[in-house]
This record gives sequence, C-alpha cells and structure tokens, in this order.
Amino acid sequence: MTNDQGQSASLEELDKTMCKMVPRLSKEDRAALDLASHEKSWPWFKLRDEIVPLEQDSSRWFLGGREIESYECR
Repeated sequence: MTNDQGQSASLEELDKTMCKMVPRLSKEDRAALDLASHEKSWPWFKLRDEIVPLEQDSSRWFLGGREIESYECR
C-alpha cells in the first residue's frame, strides 16, 4: 500500500486501513440475492487479521470459487 506521495505506507497507516473484496457474481448468484431481497455484505479485513483465507469454506471471507471483481480500502 502506498500513501498520497507514492511512498510505502507506514505500519501505523496500515493498521488503520480496512479493506473488503467484492466477488464477481454469476447470474445465478445475483438472482438468488434478488430473490432474498438483500445484497450480500462481504466482511472487511485489517492488517491484524493477518492471513485472509479466501478458499477455506469455514472462513468468513470464503469466496466459494468466485473471482474478485473489485476491492476497496479506506
């Protein structure tokens, strides 16, 4: 991660940063969410979470074989 000047972010900045990923959903996934009348909220993660297991089905960040469409960090 870099700061506004293109330099590596400090550990303090990284510790305050939260990110989330949005998976690429298939038509079937979107239809299922539409039927449920809500949008899936994907969990945020921080540096303190260390490893974020995307392929482990017991993980809260499990993507179920989906690709990542986008990500957001604040």
